[in-house]
Amino acid sequence: MPFQINPAPFGNPYGSLDVPSIRCVAVVGEQPGTVTITGPKEGWWGCLLPGEVHWLNLSSGASGSARMSAGVDGHPAAILPTGTGQVVVAATSDAGPYTPGVVTVYVP
Repeated sequence: MPFQINPAPFGNPYGSLDVPSIRCVAVVGEQPGTVTITGPKEGWWGCLLPGEVHWLNLSSGASGSARMSAGVDGHPAAILPTGTGQVVVAATSDAGPYTPGVVTVYVP
């Protein structure tokens, strides 16, 4: 089940003339205890966010981060070993002013 986690370049989730629209999704249930951050399989743009994705498992207290790749056409941008429980994920960027993308999901 995908959940949108759309960071916004310059505060605009639809992009601009010089920055494409960024669409990230958090997918749970493909592998137990993991969250996959990827671009949606349909649509024009993937999860083209150059930066980090941070996570916190609210059930266990475990946390971590990973560097994201391009995540285009359904390819994973990051696979997070979160463990089972309620998890908060935040995608941030080191490429200029972005509003972080945030999602909370239950990971089986």
